[in-house]
Amino acid sequence: MLPALRSNAWNGARNGEHTLRLSAISFACAMAAVAAGAWHYRHFMADDAFISLRYAERLLHGQGLTWSNGDVVEGYSNLLWVLGCALLGKLGLDLISAARVLGVLGTALAIAAIVWVHRAGTLRGALPGFAGGIALALCGPVVVWTVGGLEQPLLAGLLAWAIALSFPLLHEARPGWGRIVQPGFFFALVVLTRADGALFTMAACLGIVAARGANRESLRIAILLALLPFLFFAAQVAFRQAYYHEWLPNSAFAKVAWTGTRMWSGVKYLAGGVFFIGVLVPALLAFRDAKDNPRRSEVRFLGVILAVWLAYVTAVGGDIFPARRHWVPALLVLVFLASIGLSLWIPPKGRLRSTVALCAVVLVLLLAGQVIDPENVRAYEERWEWEGESLGVVLATGFAAQNPILAVDPAGCVPYFSHLPVCIDMLGINDHYLAHHPPRDFGNGPLGHELGNGSYVLSRKPDLILFGTPAGGMRPGLRSGVEMVSDSSAHFYPTFRPVTFECDRPVPVNSIVWVRAEGGAVGIQRSTDRIRIPGYLFTANTSSRARLDEEGRLGVGVSPEGPAGYSNLSIPPGTWVARADGSGDILVRVWKTEGSLGGANMSMDMLAAGSEKVTFVVPGGAMDEVSITLHTAAADGARVREVILERVGSGSAGG
Repeated sequence: MLPALRSNAWNGARNGEHTLRLSAISFACAMAAVAAGAWHYRHFMADDAFISLRYAERLLHGQGLTWSNGDVVEGYSNLLWVLGCALLGKLGLDLISAARVLGVLGTALAIAAIVWVHRAGTLRGALPGFAGGIALALCGPVVVWTVGGLEQPLLAGLLAWAIALSFPLLHEARPGWGRIVQPGFFFALVVLTRADGALFTMAACLGIVAARGANRESLRIAILLALLPFLFFAAQVAFRQAYYHEWLPNSAFAKVAWTGTRMWSGVKYLAGGVFFIGVLVPALLAFRDAKDNPRRSEVRFLGVILAVWLAYVTAVGGDIFPARRHWVPALLVLVFLASIGLSLWIPPKGRLRSTVALCAVVLVLLLAGQVIDPENVRAYEERWEWEGESLGVVLATGFAAQNPILAVDPAGCVPYFSHLPVCIDMLGINDHYLAHHPPRDFGNGPLGHELGNGSYVLSRKPDLILFGTPAGGMRPGLRSGVEMVSDSSAHFYPTFRPVTFECDRPVPVNSIVWVRAEGGAVGIQRSTDRIRIPGYLFTANTSSRARLDEEGRLGVGVSPEGPAGYSNLSIPPGTWVARADGSGDILVRVWKTEGSLGGANMSMDMLAAGSEKVTFVVPGGAMDEVSITLHTAAADGARVREVILERVGSGSAGG
């Protein structure tokens, strides 16, 4: 008896070693594929990822879970992700690295769950886990969002373990409370990971009933499974009410609309599943092959989760980001289904060559679909968010003392890198007023880009306005900007001037930002006898660029071929002296301006010119308008930080 027991123990230990070794190999191979894909897409990071990081950054600096000073709104929809990034930031990681570490961890958790479900001590038994892990790693949405900065990989990792730990509940006659609470804990974390994460708990409970049948035991399991997620959900709603005074996140008001247009967009979004044909076909075949097999309960369970999620994605209109991010949880479920289908196809005995060959064909087909998927190509090519870093660094450095109010369309990268404390999200994701005052046609335009109100934005007196991407533009394309420059907002052009900021690192970009010319934090500063004009406002010449000097101060560059200028400066009567503060040989010319800025009848007569101090006279009477141009003959150019005008004498006309 004793030798037999020892032999069984020895065989069990060896089998355990084989299981661990094969699982480790499967996991390592899949993660190697993830690493290769993530490296390919390493330049991609979504603009909305920087919204989450701005919340995390402000939390770390004691400013709470806020996006901007003064406007306390829940513009994120991924609380656990924000807190996770903040925690890693507290431990010393920069927040971009923190988001990517969390992304890799989430994807690794998802792959580990698939491998764990199919753990075995033989190649035959481990093959479904190996193929499933590789399949998930080859899915474009999975690898793109591993480095894309949003919560999809963490959602996938937590959901994968929630599903994996739920499988025993489908087979045991009466699972204990401890067995049920394990997947319930992961479903609870899913609730905190996404604002719509509670859908997965609901779907899992329905899936248990579908798998086990509608009976008392199924109801008991479903109730116990939902207990922790419900408590987490209730706690988050209570926090939201106490902190933000809302029942739903602000992003829900800014995005969700139950319209036919959105539904059709959702249908088209689901049509993108054709690029996942390599995993769709084996997943669908699992429904057929599991009919008379004990694993049919798992297939039914997964099928309900998949159906609920895809129905929801269709109803909300899909998504606008590259790489089909809402397909990530669907792909996870499909890979689970496909791996179950594969386990049913593997012959109990004999060679595995035909099965391995079939797996290889399926994986190649999946990879081919990902290579040609235009959404994955878009993710690879989209890099404008790093232009936001270039502009943000310039704004953060050049306006460190002024702390101007920045109004933006891209609410992620530019606010995050600029660190400006007060920002206005012109698309309303992080703005309470815009989210709660949608236009009449809300729900019929591009998802997340419909809100806007030009009068409201101007009423908040922004100092800087950026239209479109970080490169900016002279003409807006979204609602707030369009309304600002319309005839009904005719005061926009006299108030703001377009300034082209020359940004060098990490990505060179010339960014057009509209700057408040008079007053505010960054415009012209006036006193009774002094007018200070910042150099960066001297961009009447479209070739002029505002840029930082070696001391980190903003100014305008002047070259022999590219003089700089400021037009239509209102100035009271008196004798004035103008001088330029900067470096290099600078010639200042002052002109009397006739007509409106840019008008067809505008003309200028020179009043004075000089290289150091320029004296000119504005006749008595009402305010007059002058234009100032800056020139240099130096081959290496010059730089002007500001131009200062001082009134001398009594300040009376002709005095």
